[in-house]
This record gives sequence, C-alpha cells and structure tokens, in this order.
Amino acid sequence: MEADTVKGNEASALEEEEKPVESSSRPRRFKRSRTSVFAVGEPMIWLTGGALVVCVAMIVGLMILILSSGLSTFWPSDVVRFTTFDDGVYMGEVARTERFR
Repeated sequence: MEADTVKGNEASALEEEEKPVESSSRPRRFKRSRTSVFAVGEPMIWLTGGALVVCVAMIVGLMILILSSGLSTFWPSDVVRFTTFDDGVYMGEVARTERFR
C-alpha cells in the first residue's frame, strides 16, 4: 500500500508543477533587444557574399585569359611561303616584321 501512496504523491506533485502560474492582470510586454548590428552578424554575411563575388569574378577572368591565349594554338594565323634567292623554300607564321633601309 505504501508503494501506491508514494506513486500517488509523485503523480500529484507532477500535476502541480504542470499547472500554469497565473500572471498579473497587465499584459506582458516584450523588451526590444538593444543588440548591436555587429552582434547579430549581418555585416559579416554581406562581407562573405562580397568576397564570394570577387572570387568568382577572378575565376571567370582567369578562365577568359586562358581561353584567349590557348585558343590561338588551335586556330593559327595565316601561313606564309617564302622562297629565297638560292631556291630555298620556307613556310611559317609571321611572328614580327621589320623595315629594311
């Protein structure tokens, strides 16, 4: 019988704890938090996003630089044929020119 009584006392104690406590007649107002913008972390989110944009722009720029330099390998300029006075024949791309005086 004692076991039932102890269990009954524990159950009634739990029920008492679960009862809501009545508040005063005035409605409770929430305080506005006066935290700094830096405490929330929003500026760091913007800085991270800006850094991501800069990194992506640098990657795209590097890819354009590589493509512009590398694609000339697959599409060479015009090939020129030269014949010298001793009947030697040379062919190739014009790399540079100079004026003869």
